[in-house]
Amino acid sequence: MQKSLIAIFLALALTNTFADYSVQNYVKSPVEVASDNETIYTNSNFLTLASITSGNIYILSGNSTPNANVTASSWSLFYRQLNIKTLAVTQNSTAYFTAPVQDLFFCNNYAVGLNVDTDNNITNLRVYQSPLVSGKTSPGRIQLSNNNNSNFLVEPMGIAQIGNIIYVSYYAASNTANITSFTVGATSPGAPLILSSTFDTANRGLTNTVSLAWGESLGSSQLFATWQEAGVLKDAIINVSKGTVTTPTPVPGFDYTTQQSCKAFATDSKFYGEFCLGIGDYPNEYIIFWIRTYGMGNNALIKIANYTTTPPRLKVLFHMGHT
Repeated sequence: MQKSLIAIFLALALTNTFADYSVQNYVKSPVEVASDNETIYTNSNFLTLASITSGNIYILSGNSTPNANVTASSWSLFYRQLNIKTLAVTQNSTAYFTAPVQDLFFCNNYAVGLNVDTDNNITNLRVYQSPLVSGKTSPGRIQLSNNNNSNFLVEPMGIAQIGNIIYVSYYAASNTANITSFTVGATSPGAPLILSSTFDTANRGLTNTVSLAWGESLGSSQLFATWQEAGVLKDAIINVSKGTVTTPTPVPGFDYTTQQSCKAFATDSKFYGEFCLGIGDYPNEYIIFWIRTYGMGNNALIKIANYTTTPPRLKVLFHMGHT
């Protein structure tokens, strides 16, 4: 049976509807899961897809009320569980909690927020976990980095998840990108691991970052990472159980002038690799997708789709198994 990658896109159409879409063709016709007059979804601070509980998919929107202490802002979260095959709405829920004003993600019925806090003029990366349902307790503020330099700013980058364990890549010191971990609901982090000692957050005039991914294609103890160094896209496999990183290798076919954003991906089959996006500005508006996939024979980035759209907007990419 021929196999192909499938992705679910949360796309904002002209009428603010939502759709699932593959990088080559529609799997099924777009399905509306929120109407134009549902302002909790159309006029929110953020809108995304997530697996709040394992094996399920939800559409989430939320609003926050800033507090003088940014780590204690008030959040209102609205989320709908979707049928994994039809995308039909099966359940509506709400939650109210305090969390950093930074981006949130969701796991094991927790809203999880990363924040760079300053204590005694020294910045460190910390995680805040807010329970979404009764019966869950808050682990409080957990420090993930170990910075002692008052002249250095720690910066979070990529996030990946294996079960209820969250892995975070972050700018740990000059030219150093690290990875650490924590279990959602637990009170202490894992040991840090050096990913690159030749890293810099500024790369060819762009903001550089480390993208992490996990899927069953990588087994139960490996992550896939990709990032740029001096205009070169690199990738590596991280064995989280052994605490090892393979030698980073350059990705063939990468051109930083046209491929502005690249992310690591891993599916539930045998595929993993990089997914790159190019967006053209007015008056030449377009979206171009490139992909490099381990397990399918293409060893270099190849163009898989080219769309003309006004304006070009990709909201989020969500990888779902294979066919």
